[in-house]
Amino acid sequence: MTTFLSDIILHNENDIQFKNSAGNNAGKISQTGDDLVLSNAVGDILLGSGSDDVYIGDGTSSVDIRFEQNMAIFADSATTKTLTIGGANTDLILESPTISGSFTLGATTINNKLTFTTSSGYIIFDYETGETGEYASEVPLLQLDRSGSPVSILTRVTSGGAIVLGIDDTVHIAAGDTKSVIKSNVNYTAEQVIFSSESGFIAYGFPSNDTTWSNRNEFRFRSDSATAGDNGLYIGDGGNTQFIDVNRNLKNIGTISSGAITSTGQITGTELEGTSLDINGAADISGNLVVGGDLTVNGTTVTVDTTNLNVQDKNITLNYSTGDSSSTADGAGITIQDAVNSDTDATILWTAASDRFD
Repeated sequence: MTTFLSDIILHNENDIQFKNSAGNNAGKISQTGDDLVLSNAVGDILLGSGSDDVYIGDGTSSVDIRFEQNMAIFADSATTKTLTIGGANTDLILESPTISGSFTLGATTINNKLTFTTSSGYIIFDYETGETGEYASEVPLLQLDRSGSPVSILTRVTSGGAIVLGIDDTVHIAAGDTKSVIKSNVNYTAEQVIFSSESGFIAYGFPSNDTTWSNRNEFRFRSDSATAGDNGLYIGDGGNTQFIDVNRNLKNIGTISSGAITSTGQITGTELEGTSLDINGAADISGNLVVGGDLTVNGTTVTVDTTNLNVQDKNITLNYSTGDSSSTADGAGITIQDAVNSDTDATILWTAASDRFD
């Protein structure tokens, strides 16, 4: 027969002892100071009837901890409350948990993996309420263990979101199926930054903080073409044009506004154009040379090695000088080499003493 009791008042520190059908102790409710302790040395402690929710509170506060039949645990309150599980000197083990909504972790060790099952899942690192500029010390966002000590591979350095990626060894940013071939052929312990992709990479700049697409500057390294001459470096304003291919041939060069082009080899092309051309050494022109302006030759000897010499000007001036050159006119004229034989030339020479050609 079940007996129901009401208003059981125990004075001082007393226990309520429960026994099983064999007469053995089967749990008790004991009072220790201001605490009420439920214990059972031989079985479990079950709260609730199995079909109803369970509320645990202190009897005076308006907030209870509510355990529902669907396995939910939360604060039964009209306002937002913080539910703390675990504490100092306590390990909290969650077996395959599913977390919905916001979740804040303090100093936590995760021994397996953390999976976001929706496209809206994300992690907020080092939340800031405003921008205060650059930090005095970098803030670790992602660390790895190295010989028992953490090292930061991703840090935040300003409140506005500037980050630094990497530590000591290589930082490799890869696109396409390039990771394995780079790993097989590059020393990852070297202190370097590597970019790899199947099609190349593009850098964009936006002058004067104008981020409209038409204001972009482009720097592109192209490597997607089967034709080597199409691959190489491209630059441009509002687009890009190739200026050097992977064989180191210059293309589509605009104006060189200052400085000099120095070459120890050959400069080839269909046309070389400029306001001046300064050749300090010997010049070898295998094709035709057309001089659209005046030709001035400064030197001791001019040698013309040709079969025919055609001069359109009907007057040729010899012994030219900007001043009086009469003192050097004697002997001026034309010499025909080997006109008679190999030892005798023919000449038309000016004789100053008689003022005539001889």
